[in-house]
Amino acid sequence: MATKRPQRKPMEQLLDMDWTFRFLSFARRLLNETRCRAKNKFGQQCRAMPSSDGYCSMHSQAGRAAELGRRSGQSRKHAESEPLLLLAPKTARDLHNALGEIFAMVGSAQMDSRLGRTLGYIASVLVKTTELSDHEVRLRTIEQIISSVKSERNEQ
Repeated sequence: MATKRPQRKPMEQLLDMDWTFRFLSFARRLLNETRCRAKNKFGQQCRAMPSSDGYCSMHSQAGRAAELGRRSGQSRKHAESEPLLLLAPKTARDLHNALGEIFAMVGSAQMDSRLGRTLGYIASVLVKTTELSDHEVRLRTIEQIISSVKSERNEQ
């Protein structure tokens, strides 16, 4: 059989509410003191942990964020390489050889992978257009054969 909890007196409830309020205000104050004092570009308080001066590592030194951004951009910058000379492939065999060269250059880090991806995409478009042009050539040849056969029949 479950025992009944005794009802709390109104004064005890009030004291508990007071304790809760004090705890929450203390937690808010503590949270504000454990955040960087600087404001971000949106006007909100920076959420990073502060150092002893009250600011985070980005805001404690003027220009630090700009310097880190500059370093990041420079590290992503690829070294200028000599221009790549690729002849336009005329046949499927030429295209196959060119893709093999691109594959080897990307694999050996002689070519940027983004450039290799772009050239691969262009190669896929070239394959489709080559197929279309081959179909056109075959169709013209068949049409010429049919027209020559018809003209021979008409002459007889």
